[in-house]
Amino acid sequence: MGFEKKRNWRLPGKKNKKKKKNNNNKGRKQRKNMYPQPTPLSPAELEQLKVALVCQVEYFFSDDELCRNTFLRKHMDCEGFAPAAMIFNFPSIAAYCFHYYDLLTTLSEKSSFLEIDQVNETLRRRDDYRKWLHPNGEGGFGCPRWIMQAEDATPNEPNDENIMATTDKLAADAAAADDVSSSGSNGTKDTESCTDSENLE
Repeated sequence: MGFEKKRNWRLPGKKNKKKKKNNNNKGRKQRKNMYPQPTPLSPAELEQLKVALVCQVEYFFSDDELCRNTFLRKHMDCEGFAPAAMIFNFPSIAAYCFHYYDLLTTLSEKSSFLEIDQVNETLRRRDDYRKWLHPNGEGGFGCPRWIMQAEDATPNEPNDENIMATTDKLAADAAAADDVSSSGSNGTKDTESCTDSENLE
């Protein structure tokens, strides 16, 4: 009995391989258009952005927010100031992608509710800030004062004044120790002489 080969006959387990068209170039073109470049803001849009940012920062120092935001209150120092770097990193403010120092300048120019310390880069509300200070566990309120350290100043850096002050202190301590030891030795000699005199008697 003869065997007729069918036209679409194939061995079991094997599939017809079809050539796929190369669409890599098409995908590259789509990826290029996936992230369009942002268009620069107009002056009016930039002004609206600044107003929205000022309102958002002021909200964090409002009564409604400070009633529940103990994290911010714990980071307010004894004068009511909080570091701007911490507040500007809050997600609702960082989402604006506004420059750090430009935002400090904008707050100092446009906000009548907040007081900005440009030197130490801190901010606080102008009125009634003391009632929002958090107890520090030492009988007071607020954390230690936020003070910016100069970039050229390094902690524990030896200089001539520190060396002279340390030398004078060590000399004074050594002199005081010598006085105590000399008075103690005199007392011992006196005691020994008294003991010797008693034995002689």
